[in-house]
Amino acid sequence: RELRAPVVASNRINDPALAEALLARGDADLVSMAGPLLADADFVAKAAQGRADEINTCIACNQGCLDEAFSGRLTGCLVNPQACRETELVVAPARTRRRIAVVGSGPGGLACAATAAERGHEVTLYEAAPQLGGQFNLAARIPGKQEYAATVRHFQARLRGAGATVCTGVSAQAGELAARGFEHVVLATGVRPRAPDIEGLDHPCVASYLDILEGRRVAGPRVAIIGAGGIGFDIAELLTHEDLP
Repeated sequence: RELRAPVVASNRINDPALAEALLARGDADLVSMAGPLLADADFVAKAAQGRADEINTCIACNQGCLDEAFSGRLTGCLVNPQACRETELVVAPARTRRRIAVVGSGPGGLACAATAAERGHEVTLYEAAPQLGGQFNLAARIPGKQEYAATVRHFQARLRGAGATVCTGVSAQAGELAARGFEHVVLATGVRPRAPDIEGLDHPCVASYLDILEGRRVAGPRVAIIGAGGIGFDIAELLTHEDLP
């Protein structure tokens, strides 16, 4: 029997093109979103104005929303620190324009550079790698986490819109920064992996997660992973994924 009640599609619809396709095919009458509106409260307005590349996409990390809600804490969003804190984290135009250098383009550096530029500061962002994103680019290589690349895309659009200067493939040096007369320098160079104090760590068969993710080492057919946190799980997912050659 044909269902006559309106159907609402929900969950992991974080792209306006996907939402439009569901409606156009007749798969649903309405589309429901939750996380995507935490990630970007202007999602609908940007989609309607043809500014989809500026949407801060929900990456399904659950760290700021579900993890917090299940623990009885205030819901937030990993990619949008203002979510549910709009009256606390108020971004206003700068009263005095400053020359600011941001070193490192992981999520922290990207957010700092974009926000400072949008406030009216003269911002230069330095990244030693050929592309922006820092270690977020490594996360995007894990099967199922490809959407992490959308966060970098979002910040690239914001940097362009705010007129920030972006220098990739450039390792910022203290002397150069001083010579260019920056009034403030923000170090956002990320973290380095901790080397555990384990005998045999220097064995030829031992590799770090960075070695594997960046392709400097190739894992053999039998692998032991030490550490069952998020990174250990991600490496296991990468090595066991059926699409790997």
